[in-house]
Amino acid sequence: MVKNMIWFIITIIIAIIFGIKYNPDAPFTKKDLLRSFISSRDNVIISNNSKKIALGYNGYAEYMKTSYRFIAGLPNDASLPASVVNLNTIDSFVQQAITNNDISFREETGGEYKTKILSRVDGFYGNITYNITPKLELNAGVRAENTIRDLKYRTISDPIGSVYRKIETNELDILPSLNLKYAVSESKNIRFATSRTITRPVLFESLPITYINADGTSEKGNALLVNSTNNNIDLKFEIFPTKDELFAVTAIKIAAKNNLKVPEDISVIGFTDGIISQFSTPSISTVSQNGIKMGRKAAQMLIDRLELEDEEDEHYKTEIIETNLIIRESTTTK
Repeated sequence: MVKNMIWFIITIIIAIIFGIKYNPDAPFTKKDLLRSFISSRDNVIISNNSKKIALGYNGYAEYMKTSYRFIAGLPNDASLPASVVNLNTIDSFVQQAITNNDISFREETGGEYKTKILSRVDGFYGNITYNITPKLELNAGVRAENTIRDLKYRTISDPIGSVYRKIETNELDILPSLNLKYAVSESKNIRFATSRTITRPVLFESLPITYINADGTSEKGNALLVNSTNNNIDLKFEIFPTKDELFAVTAIKIAAKNNLKVPEDISVIGFTDGIISQFSTPSISTVSQNGIKMGRKAAQMLIDRLELEDEEDEHYKTEIIETNLIIRESTTTK
């Protein structure tokens, strides 16, 4: 209890510092399922052209309780014969049996009929993004996530109204992450990522009650469920095709559906030398626009203009960036 109070006080202090925004995802309802979320945006501490450091907080609280009752009808005289009742008149039959003192009702509910569970997750994180070189970007961070779960329940053998059994858990998970991205070209990246994450059981799975499925099978929750830790590693090659390449591939596909051969019956040429143009079948002839040269030249022109003194005249000029025609299998050389 003391640990929970200390953590709660820390949460409130951080919430004030970072400007928490309260947003109820689902308001308290009569169905006894209450859920709310609190979150805050990143607070950038350092930010320039090569690096960015951010700190933040987010978390949520969730509360659930279950309640059900079973009432059973019992015959007052065991010698009474069984009755076949019309389903359309069953209410009147039961009412007449009560009036005749043929049946009575008894509580058949077990002790587990009522459970309560509260779960709260508070996460504080830090993240840094750093451009090691113009093509190599590092993104690293760490998240400290505290999970508090308070469960109150009774077993089926406990008397109704007895003192709740309690299970309290307080788990602190440190979750680091690292992401490296190398830009091979404008449309291709190599990315390496590794991280530690957790899988949290669904709240209902932690309720130690037995419930019946529609197919007649029964399941029981496990009050001893805890978070599981996942170690992740990922290496991938990313390709971002341009619209021009997609149009060219689509044109080749439509030509094939209409029994037209490329390049014998129809030629196809693109205007971006991307990865699809190089490895499609047939490979696509294209005009290479030299986007890197174009970007460098545009940036230099902008810098030169910003460095002009106020009294100097501005000169507008047009720069021509040389393009290249790349002949591949989608066109003929005739």
